[in-house]
Amino acid sequence: MEVLRSSLVHSTRLRIVAVMSLVGALAVAVSPAAAVTGDLLRTVDVPAAAQCPSGIGTSVTLVPGAMVNRQQYPILLVTSCFSFTGADVNKLFFLDPTTNPATLVTTITTSPTPPLGWGSLALRGDKGDLIGCGNAADETHAIYRIDVSPFNGIVDGTATFLFNGTPGEDICDGVSWDTSDDTIFQSPDIADTIYHFSSTGTLLSSFAAPGGCPNSGLAVGGASLFASCNGVLTIHQLNKSTGAVFTSFSTGGQRTEDLECDPISFTTDAMWSKDAFTNQVFAFEIPSGTCGFAGGPPVVPAACPDGSTTDTDGDALLDCWETGGIDFDGDGTTDLQLYDIDGDGTIQPGEDADPNHKDLYLEIDWMAQHQPNATAVQNVINAFANSPVSNPDGTTGIRLHVQTNEQAVAHNANLAFEPCTGAAPAGTPDFDTVKNASFGTAAERASANAINILNAKRFAFRYSLFAHNLLGAGGTSGCSELPGNDFVVTLGSGTIVGGHGVGSVDQQGGTLMHEFGHTLNLRHGGGVNDNCKPNYLSVMSYTRQFDNQFIFGRPLNYSSSALPSLNEGGLVESAGIGGSAGDFTAFGPPPVQTNVNASGAINWNLDGDTADTVARDVNNLGIGGCGASATPLQLDGYNDWANLGYNFRKTIDFADGVHLSVLEAPELDFEDAAANGPDTDGDGVANIADNCPRFPNADQADANQNGQGDACEFQFIGFLSPIDNPPTVNTGKTGRSYPVKFQLRDGTGAFVTTTDAVLSISTLSVACDTFDGDPTDAIEATAAGSNGLHFDSTTNQFIYNWKTPTSPGCYLIVVALADGTTTMTARFSFRA
Repeated sequence: MEVLRSSLVHSTRLRIVAVMSLVGALAVAVSPAAAVTGDLLRTVDVPAAAQCPSGIGTSVTLVPGAMVNRQQYPILLVTSCFSFTGADVNKLFFLDPTTNPATLVTTITTSPTPPLGWGSLALRGDKGDLIGCGNAADETHAIYRIDVSPFNGIVDGTATFLFNGTPGEDICDGVSWDTSDDTIFQSPDIADTIYHFSSTGTLLSSFAAPGGCPNSGLAVGGASLFASCNGVLTIHQLNKSTGAVFTSFSTGGQRTEDLECDPISFTTDAMWSKDAFTNQVFAFEIPSGTCGFAGGPPVVPAACPDGSTTDTDGDALLDCWETGGIDFDGDGTTDLQLYDIDGDGTIQPGEDADPNHKDLYLEIDWMAQHQPNATAVQNVINAFANSPVSNPDGTTGIRLHVQTNEQAVAHNANLAFEPCTGAAPAGTPDFDTVKNASFGTAAERASANAINILNAKRFAFRYSLFAHNLLGAGGTSGCSELPGNDFVVTLGSGTIVGGHGVGSVDQQGGTLMHEFGHTLNLRHGGGVNDNCKPNYLSVMSYTRQFDNQFIFGRPLNYSSSALPSLNEGGLVESAGIGGSAGDFTAFGPPPVQTNVNASGAINWNLDGDTADTVARDVNNLGIGGCGASATPLQLDGYNDWANLGYNFRKTIDFADGVHLSVLEAPELDFEDAAANGPDTDGDGVANIADNCPRFPNADQADANQNGQGDACEFQFIGFLSPIDNPPTVNTGKTGRSYPVKFQLRDGTGAFVTTTDAVLSISTLSVACDTFDGDPTDAIEATAAGSNGLHFDSTTNQFIYNWKTPTSPGCYLIVVALADGTTTMTARFSFRA
């Protein structure tokens, strides 16, 4: 490696051009950014265990800690070594840059490895892996993709050859990835030319390195390409299409090699670089909004016209946005008002954003035949509205504004959503392509001000696409950034409705809330990935994503309290899980115990008593994501509602095309759950695939094709004498017993005869003015029989002997059926 000596470049602090390309257009702001550049933000010493035996190491890249299952580290630096002897050339060192010397978090061994190691590395945000440019004595520079994720079944460190880049000196100092078009920039050490390749190695173009700058490191940031100079203490910002220099800045004396952009770790953006010889890595200041992450476009900083960043309610929407709308380009004109969701031209009170009440915004598009069910969406909206989250206005709940927008793509059996899936082959739609074309309403995209409207909308809206199935992922129900702003719902292997697999109302609602929860930084165990914990009562757990799979009548909800921890090595049966009355849970190992009362003692070892302390792998439910553990785990409860992550703009996956966190949350697979999940009614069809899971129906008959099996398509015939049906108000005395009688038929018209068809019968107190003007009828004196609910086969009637309330007033009796959708009420007024 040739070391060039030169005088220090003048120390004048130059301003760098901010790139505003959130929509993928090569739109460069011509006015200078407000922040100066070149200041040294941090120096990080490489620890002894990661130092190169040869004394030479040029490469550096960044990965989010969660990508390598180290969630406690927001960002890790990755370095490698050059060596003629082969020592340590096959190692990637993952370092925590918040300590000095940096803490060595983990080491991954690559295989195969170029003869002299990796000269430069780059993170691919849309692929979820690294690319590395190899060093070789014959000056060959082979480019590989390198897997480092523990979540995908590929051996960590597996390197797959892509193509040979341009040869040069021994070391390949420069390689960078561009998510906007899946291309690679590469330069050998001390090269006077920078080369631009397709992902398969076709040379697309080349241009001269900046004058007086034999090239070294490279990094993509939106429309810009950053280039460092071998031995010359300057970093240049170039137009990545032409190589024209936008601006340059001095590094203040630090030698630079490989480069990497970082908009996450500091209050401003930063450019990291490694000195080849001193075992040091440096972060230099560049203005916010200049730098993308992992080859993605930059995130333009959010601000109010007066520079305020006040967010009174903590929902990550600035107060000025919620009161006056978002002015993306800072010209004094509002680009996006929050928000006329229904598109009628008026912002109703329920649509309006409020700086004193938490608001969340979501746009949903869909593949043909997969328009989300309106009831399913409303159920999720209701769950957020009824949440225990407090607000400055003194109320509780979160207003979730969902814009169910448009069909965005023709029907296809598959959707690519990298890196949750592989790349889209010909004929398969790609999520990023669909979002780029369909984000925003048709009117917003057609506006002369579209670029500012859509960029403003990206500051506030998460985005979802409902589709059939994920490419190569079987019956997986979805995929989401964790946290972030993009997710998909794929229920093509779910319940068939109208002759097509789209998922039932509950499957759609449960999966929408589950995937949306991931974007809010909720994992399958709340704050951790441990799935199917009996003491975690949340739709984020596989036990509760769908109703009637493990728990019947589960509420559509996140957890609202952190239940006591469970130690699988010593489960105290008498303590249970500490749930509230009406809570239910499930536990393993198979055969799974379903619908277990969560509010009392639990017979973990199934021996008939609750007096023991036992060891049991209780979150092993025998399905993917909830399998056996090699050692007992401590399973911690978690309060989801208290720990939501609202600000997706400060996440690694905010930029379009960057989905690094999706592999952390592989989702429930219908096919796997159908093969290995419980079959409560014993009809040979697993609960998740059964259109009537509580009543045997091996034929799965569904005459009206609404997704509800005929065996539990309950028709409530009505209340029978002595009770009158609404609107009549039944009058009587308190403290009496009356028989409440009714009949049910199934989808075939036959009488339903099992009391399992009745989920619950409850009494609800209401204000008497609710019944003003309605007719009344005295309850006929009729002797009530034995207590409780029973079925009379002579009359085909269900009979519930009801002890009326002891306090005068007005009441409803509510009969909820086990189909999960039908409830019937009768009305009463009692006097003393």
